[in-house]
Amino acid sequence: IGKSRSHVANMVRLLTLPENIKNMIDAGQLTAGHARALIGAPDPVALALLVVDDGLNVRQTERLAQGGGPLKKPGPIRAKDADTIALERDLTNILGLNVLIASKGQSGSLTLKYKNLDQLEDVLRRLGYGGEA
Repeated sequence: IGKSRSHVANMVRLLTLPENIKNMIDAGQLTAGHARALIGAPDPVALALLVVDDGLNVRQTERLAQGGGPLKKPGPIRAKDADTIALERDLTNILGLNVLIASKGQSGSLTLKYKNLDQLEDVLRRLGYGGEA
C-alpha cells in the first residue's frame, strides 16, 4: 500500500482508542501523535479533553499519559499577586468563562477560554459586537 510497516502498525493501534478520541482526530482537535500517546492510558478520553483544553503538545501529552503531568513551558515562573488572582476569579464569575491574566511589566494579555460557540457569542454580545461591519 506504499506505507511502512511501522506506519500501518501505528494507524491500526489508533483504531483501539475510544470513538470520542477518534472523532477528535477527525475534527483536527488531536493529531495522531497525541492519540498514540494516549493508548494504554487509564482514562484516555479525560486526558484527551485535557490535552485539547490546555493545548498541550505531543511531548506534554506523553508525559501526562505516563502519569507525570504535563511538561512545564520553559521560562521564568512568576507568581501572580493576590490582586491579579482576585481579578481573574471575579471576571471568571461574571463571564462564566475561565479568565487568565498574564502580565509583563506594564503590558500583558487577557485570555478568555470558551468551551463552545454559544459561550463565544455571549461574550461578543456583551462586548457590543453585533456582527455587522
